[in-house]
Amino acid sequence: MSEGNLQFFGHICSNISMPDTPSNQKKYPQHKNQSCGCGFPIAKIGVLFSITTGAVIALVIDLFNTHDIQLARKLYDFLKPRDVLLGNRAYECICGFI
Repeated sequence: MSEGNLQFFGHICSNISMPDTPSNQKKYPQHKNQSCGCGFPIAKIGVLFSITTGAVIALVIDLFNTHDIQLARKLYDFLKPRDVLLGNRAYECICGFI
């Protein structure tokens, strides 16, 4: 799905859990409502992907309570002028800034 120089991208975010190691706990702490020693470290990922091919263009990882918009901003460097980024209604507030 491309028209001339336009390229179409999508952005999606999700939470992931990871192995319960001291280094993961330090960098990606558990939710504050979890009891100490229960559960696993949680991170949030943001993915920029090509709508044309489905290929992942970029991936960012941050703390689980990071908002989707903050993750999207970390992916801006991968977009060029005339690229089209499709997102859900949470992105209404930033469409003038891309």
